[in-house]
Amino acid sequence: MDNMFERLKNGWRLSSQVRKKIFSDKALLYYSVLSAIIIIAEASVIFGSFIFINIGTIAAASSTSSSSSSLSNAQTVDLIVLLFLFYVVSSFTSAYMLMALYVAFKSYSKGVKIGIGQAIGEASSYVGVLLEWAVFYSIIIMLIRMLEARFRGVSGALFGFLASATLSIGLMFAFPVIYEQKTGPVTAMKMSAKTFISHFGSSVGGIAYSDLYGIMIMLLGVVIFIAAIGVSVALPSISLGVLSAGIAALIIFIVAGAVIASTTSSIFKLVLYDYASGKGLPDWLDENLVKSAIVSKRGKAGRGTMGGFTSDETSYMNDGSNPYAGKL
Repeated sequence: MDNMFERLKNGWRLSSQVRKKIFSDKALLYYSVLSAIIIIAEASVIFGSFIFINIGTIAAASSTSSSSSSLSNAQTVDLIVLLFLFYVVSSFTSAYMLMALYVAFKSYSKGVKIGIGQAIGEASSYVGVLLEWAVFYSIIIMLIRMLEARFRGVSGALFGFLASATLSIGLMFAFPVIYEQKTGPVTAMKMSAKTFISHFGSSVGGIAYSDLYGIMIMLLGVVIFIAAIGVSVALPSISLGVLSAGIAALIIFIVAGAVIASTTSSIFKLVLYDYASGKGLPDWLDENLVKSAIVSKRGKAGRGTMGGFTSDETSYMNDGSNPYAGKL
């Protein structure tokens, strides 16, 4: 039990070191912001076009409960297709910007700072793999949502929880695998799950810390907003200005917390995966903390211990050969 808590604390310290490195080059935070802006624009175009084309039917459906005013079967199918398209496009965008973040971070860790444009350009070599990933992931999400909708009450909630938990394990290190190996989604999720299982203590502590730091920033925004409400009630003459400032602070702190948590967590996973697969650590990261945090399921700690991987899978990481060729 003591060893487990020690690994968790070391994971938090590791995440803190990653966060400090990110703050030393705040441009690394811009990738998450840019990704969110692009996805919002994509959603506006995709769903905005549907609303514009079907504005008459939607307006009628919102003003009456008559079944004759509801969306037609064809429009419902169109909406489902557009939803799937949005999943594909947004999944590709977020994954592509994550690859660009990894490119920029790897370069910065080596002492070479590159611009966002260059990082995005270098990430173009992942386009094919990321398209495959986006389609695969979107199909999985759509199937989960469809199956979840067929269940009611506790069974539906339980199915959603189990499906989300299983998917989260597969996603934990999937993007570091894709970045390092340029492999397909099935292989990436399989290797991600095995990394997670083999090095459970190393992932949870640090990721919890990065999420907690972001949550603390978001909560600060909530506190400011609540204080603004209190001031506006006590001083009605300035309530509009105070409430506006409180809402602005809430939005800013929530966005900032989400960006910091997302960036720190993504880079932390890449660093841990690289170390676990024998690629070493950046000079600025304390290897002793990593050794004490990463423990394989065989109870071995340290560099290159891949507990849950077979010899074929480990050689895949080390020499680039693909033991899954022809099997997926």
